[in-house]
Amino acid sequence: MKIFAELILKFRIPILIITFCICSISIYTMKDVSMDNSIRIWLVEDDPSMQEFANFNETYGGDEFISLALKTNGNSDSIFNPSDLEIIANISKDLKRVKEVTYVVSITDAIDVWGVDDGIHIGELMEELPKTEAEAEELKNRIFSNPLYVGTLISEDGKTALITARLQDIDAIDER
Repeated sequence: MKIFAELILKFRIPILIITFCICSISIYTMKDVSMDNSIRIWLVEDDPSMQEFANFNETYGGDEFISLALKTNGNSDSIFNPSDLEIIANISKDLKRVKEVTYVVSITDAIDVWGVDDGIHIGELMEELPKTEAEAEELKNRIFSNPLYVGTLISEDGKTALITARLQDIDAIDER
């Protein structure tokens, strides 16, 4: 072992140069490495499950998320009114009941994080649906005070809300 250590010390500069060259070549060749985590690589094209998957992708444009955009009707200047918020809440609840959906996010069931005197508080953005226009306006102010919601769950003009549902992995669906 002592001889090995002496050899390393004696030839430390060439060893460092060789190590640097090997690492450089490895890093350079990694630019061509890619990863395909698509389901398509695991199934044969004429497999019935693959055909069903292809039909789903054609119909819905993807296989991981479903996004629904809801725009307020012409009678309101924003989606923050009790009737529109109730519609969003009902659609979110209905999506949660679908077996193939793993979770749903909308302004009616989002998690909110805010600062308090002794740290942070994590809770539901909305404990219950607003029943009055004043309560809906208060919710609107809370949502627009948090930049995480604007442009993701609610449009910048407040007229469109997004509901996003994550779908279960297709392999788990096939196992049922």
